[in-house]
Amino acid sequence: AELEAIGYDGVYSFEGQQLEMEDAYVLEGWGPECREGMKKLINSMINDATGEPKALKKLFGKTYGLKVPELTEKAKQSIYKQHAAIRSHFNGTSTYRLLYEESNHLMRVLMKLVDMNIPALPVHDCLYVRLRDENTVRQLMMDMFTDHFKVAITVKTTND
Repeated sequence: AELEAIGYDGVYSFEGQQLEMEDAYVLEGWGPECREGMKKLINSMINDATGEPKALKKLFGKTYGLKVPELTEKAKQSIYKQHAAIRSHFNGTSTYRLLYEESNHLMRVLMKLVDMNIPALPVHDCLYVRLRDENTVRQLMMDMFTDHFKVAITVKTTND
C-alpha cells in the first residue's frame, strides 16, 4: 500500500488551519477536468520564488477560450479566493520549510514503525507498507501529524 504524506496539509498547518476540502485542487467554478492544471499551478505558486508561475494550458481540460496569461490570472484569483488562509505562502518562501517538516514527520513515523517492527519503504513523500499494515500505518501517520502540527491530516492510500 502507498500512503501519501503531508503536502497541502502542511502549508495549512503553518497557519494553524485545517484543510477543510476533500480535494484542494478542484476549485469552485472549475471542473474536475482542470484538476491537473490547478495542481501544477498551485504547487508552482507555493514553490516558485519568482512569483511568476504560468498555467500550463495543456493540463487544463477546459481553458474557457482563454490565452495563457488570462487563464493564469483567472486561475490564480480562484486559488487566492479558495485558499485565502495560505495566500501568504504562494510566493515560494515556504518550500524548504515544507520539505523540512515533511521529512521530519516521515522520519518520526519511520522510527515509530521500527519500534513496532513494521517494515516500510519511504519514497519521496509517501511510504510503501504491507497491505496488512496499511490501516495501522495510516492511523499512525495521522495521529503523529496531529500531535506535532495540532491539525488533522487525511492520509490517502493507493494499492499499486
